[in-house]
Amino acid sequence: MASSLSPRFRLLGFALGTLTLLWFSVEDTGLGWVLGLALVDALWGSIWLAQRIQPGTSLPRWGLVGTAGGVSAPLLMMFFMFFKTGLHSHSTPDFNIDDFITAASFLPWLTSTGLLFGAAYGLWQRAQSAETH
Repeated sequence: MASSLSPRFRLLGFALGTLTLLWFSVEDTGLGWVLGLALVDALWGSIWLAQRIQPGTSLPRWGLVGTAGGVSAPLLMMFFMFFKTGLHSHSTPDFNIDDFITAASFLPWLTSTGLLFGAAYGLWQRAQSAETH
């Protein structure tokens, strides 16, 4: 297994979790904050997953890590919207069905972006290991 998590990375994860929980209590119905939180949380999760992979891992595995991050961002976004709507339970929901459709429309774009970033990171890792050998 790769190196353990640094204290700064753990602190960043704690801060992201705290920020996400604080956002649940705010009366915000814009898609900007929820998209930003979902993207940053998905990025943190991808980095966390990447740190658990052996350094000499194949390129397709890095692509899968990036894809997992890309897929998780819109899913987290929909989960956050669903949870916040249920948590506040107003007579009119915080997010309507169009907001969920918008979040779902990000799925193919963020999935392919995650795949490309994962593959690029895998190529960078391969180039780094070639320089040291």
